[in-house]
Amino acid sequence: MDGNMVPMVLLVAAIALSWPKFLDMFRIQVSPPVMEAAVMSVAAAVFLGTAGLSLQLYGNAAGAIMCSLGLCAGEFLRRVVYIARLETTLSLACLAIFLAVRAPVL
Repeated sequence: MDGNMVPMVLLVAAIALSWPKFLDMFRIQVSPPVMEAAVMSVAAAVFLGTAGLSLQLYGNAAGAIMCSLGLCAGEFLRRVVYIARLETTLSLACLAIFLAVRAPVL
């Protein structure tokens, strides 16, 4: 690890904010509304992408800790604090900022 905590915090935040909508995908519903299905798809992509990035960039141990922290924070957001529609947008913004910080300059 390079000691810079900002990219790690961004990945944990992206995992935490996308977790509630990602979990909704596996709940039993007959047919979610079309807009809700689109939000769940974006949340699933953000969740899986950030989990993969954290494991690949920071190794198995640190990546697993980051994913665990993100899941715990996501459960806290899902049960205690309800952000409504902003959670998926914020998770996508965290992932975009992370990629902008970590991406090599073309």
